[in-house]
Amino acid sequence: MSKQHPPIATTAVFFSLGLVACAADDSTNSGRSLDQCNPIAAQTLVGRSGVMDSEAKSITGAVTIRRISPGDMVTQDFRKDRLTMEVDSHGIVIRAVCG
Repeated sequence: MSKQHPPIATTAVFFSLGLVACAADDSTNSGRSLDQCNPIAAQTLVGRSGVMDSEAKSITGAVTIRRISPGDMVTQDFRKDRLTMEVDSHGIVIRAVCG
C-alpha cells in the first residue's frame, strides 16, 4: 500500500492561513502589540504612591488596570492588555505586573 499525501493545494491553503494569522498581529518592531502592557515600564511604578489609573495606562500601555490589595483573591486569566497593581494600605504600589 502506498502512503497518501495531502494534495498540494490543501497544504498551500493551510500554510497561507498561518501567514495571514501572523500578519494580523499589530506588532511594533519590539515585538510588542500596541495594546499590550509593557512589563519593564510596569516595574517603574513599584514604590510609588498615589498612582492614578490614567497615569499607569500612559506609562505601561495597558488598556485595563486591576488594583488589588495584599491577600486579595484574583482570577488567574492572562490578558496582555492588563496591568495588575498590588497596592498596600498606604497607597504604595508594592507589585506591578502585566497580565
